[in-house]
Amino acid sequence: MRLLQRCICVGQGASMARMTELFPPYTGNQPFIFLCFSDLDEKRLRPLLERLYERGCRIWYPVGHVGTAAEREQRDARMKEAHLVILYQTKHTRADHAAKSAVLVCQERSIPIISIDTDDAESALSMGLDPRAVHLKARGVDAQEDALLRTDGFSQELIGPPQKIPKKPLITIAVVMLAATLLLAGTAFLYRRLQPPEIIQAEDTVFFSDPALTTAVREALDGELITEETAATVTVLHLDALPGHLDELSLLPNLSRIELDQKNAGDAAPLLDRYEIVLTGGNP
Repeated sequence: MRLLQRCICVGQGASMARMTELFPPYTGNQPFIFLCFSDLDEKRLRPLLERLYERGCRIWYPVGHVGTAAEREQRDARMKEAHLVILYQTKHTRADHAAKSAVLVCQERSIPIISIDTDDAESALSMGLDPRAVHLKARGVDAQEDALLRTDGFSQELIGPPQKIPKKPLITIAVVMLAATLLLAGTAFLYRRLQPPEIIQAEDTVFFSDPALTTAVREALDGELITEETAATVTVLHLDALPGHLDELSLLPNLSRIELDQKNAGDAAPLLDRYEIVLTGGNP
């Protein structure tokens, strides 16, 4: 269990470090916003923070846990200098004693508070907010940003020049997986290039059940493959005997003459109305 808690804390710390790198807390002397939230909501909050940061809002928020009394006093002093508190209220915030304490300290100093209520739970008594606090029920980053800009207390003095977010590449699992995929694809491509070309063997596309008929057609084609195209060129066919299935002759659409060994002449009667039958062999 301790190992699991340690892993969670390490992951949150890395995520928060990335957020402070992209959106560094304001350290100047001009009017600024104190953004109060639970560290567990960092990923959920980030889109709104990005919108406000790009707009030029001067935003300060605490980073990490304080270690000494001096650090706590320094943080409390900075928090009390804020001109507006934006409370990002979730179930995690309501369970975060540090966040709740910070909001109450600012409330005692009459610093305006705008609470973004992200759920339908009770949002005033649980945080100890008095009626002066403004509650926004907006859902989604677009609605939340628009509601904030239109709310009393969110004044122009809190906004400076627009900020650009540094675009630095993130080494993520997705990037590593993409690189691995590309490497495998490149290896497979090189392997195929190094292999001898595959020889594709051409085959017949028209088939006869009688091997003798197949042989006779191939002889008529001078050894060419038997395809629909070549079969259409056969007009004369030499046979020793007629095939068992006479209907297969229809696969030779332009066949007009059959040269048949005369000893099998009696079998040719059914074909006389379709083909010219020429008897071969024996005495003329």
